[in-house]
Amino acid sequence: MNLMGIDWGKKRVGVAVCDKGWSICSPLKTFDRSVAVKEITALSRTHEIGRFVMGVPFSLREADISSDWGGFSFFEELKKNTGLPFSWADETMTTSGSYDLMSGMKYKARRERVDMVSASLILDSFIQNARRNKRTVLAVTGNIGTGKSFVARKMAEMSSAVHLDADVLARSVMEPGGQCYEAVRAEFGPDYFGADGVFDRNKMGELVFADPGMLKRLNAILHPHIRRRIRDAVSEVTDGLVILEIPLVAENKLYYLYDFSLLTKSSNDVIISRVKSRDSRRTGEINDILERQADPLEIGDCFDTVVDTSDGWESYKGKIINFLNGVVSFRDELIRKGV
Repeated sequence: MNLMGIDWGKKRVGVAVCDKGWSICSPLKTFDRSVAVKEITALSRTHEIGRFVMGVPFSLREADISSDWGGFSFFEELKKNTGLPFSWADETMTTSGSYDLMSGMKYKARRERVDMVSASLILDSFIQNARRNKRTVLAVTGNIGTGKSFVARKMAEMSSAVHLDADVLARSVMEPGGQCYEAVRAEFGPDYFGADGVFDRNKMGELVFADPGMLKRLNAILHPHIRRRIRDAVSEVTDGLVILEIPLVAENKLYYLYDFSLLTKSSNDVIISRVKSRDSRRTGEINDILERQADPLEIGDCFDTVVDTSDGWESYKGKIINFLNGVVSFRDELIRKGV
């Protein structure tokens, strides 16, 4: 499989490619942002690219990135155009590293090449990191009641993968002594904590889902810690396949957490029936939740595959198996290359 590295910028986008053996990463082109998607789409066909590797500018202080980073919109556009899978690499310091590599050139020449050289460093960083940890991450996401938990568990069982539940990881930051416990208590007061000190998720949910401002305040505290908690849990798996069950991927721009993605969807009547049976929620409450979640028809192109679970496991089992076989084939290629 041929790889293409991408260094996104507000004005310019640099790209690089590697040879089939993933041993040499070469700067290729730099494009103006306005034409980059069109040009990279064409280049991906010319060079028979099987996967993009895109740089993410994690902050040095917090090792995190805001969901409003412009590169995510670029990813969505390029993903919809090409349908190719993406992996991600930390691009911190790649620009300064690029200038160092070109120290013998005149400044103008370096400036013209810096983005494509940065793309080659991003690509090389991904390959070197894969050699160290030998990990592939498959994200399973979807709206409430679409069966993402069931699908994630099935795929983990079928592939002997490690199953990580992002909701469980998220709850851990609000346990007594957790990273966000005191901050949320200080911001919202003790009324949202039981006599035993345990965070009352249901009571907080009633507050924030009725008031977008309150939800924004809560998310500002929780989300950076939750993102880091998920990344830490994934990084603890140093070999093999990780099935990451995670909600709200498109809404929170969490694309950089995985190498493959699967979106579950179901008809609204099936969703309502499932959630009523499971959680004893009212129809109106379920519809309110769905209105706050992205429409699968609008975001489906951002994922590697979309599975409709409305008619039960046997109706989509074959699609799951075929997709999982493709993921395993990618893992096998890493092993064959000695990565």
